Amino acid sequence: MFLQKSKINIKGNVKPLGNTVLVSYEELDEKLVSGIVIPNRHTETDAIQGQVLAIGSKVKDVKVGDNIMYADFAGSSILNEEDAVVFINEKDIMVIILDKP
Repeated sequence: MFLQKSKINIKGNVKPLGNTVLVSYEELDEKLVSGIVIPNRHTETDAIQGQVLAIGSKVKDVKVGDNIMYADFAGSSILNEEDAVVFINEKDIMVIILDKP
């Protein structure tokens, strides 16, 4: 995953093109009982959970507001002081997390 720092507020200010999906996510660190924080380390088998913020015109299977899981190392992340978002291809989305009935 390519990381880029940005000074603009991404949420609500962009329109993805084609089959691109804009997803918000949280970088989670692991905190041990002793209080030591271990930075987030992903392997290629990890999946990330996020929420769809915007979709391109060719996206068919997800909609804005859907909670999803996508493959780690997919897309390009942009971080700033307020947001952690990633632009991914729709094909990199593994599941839509459905609300309980």
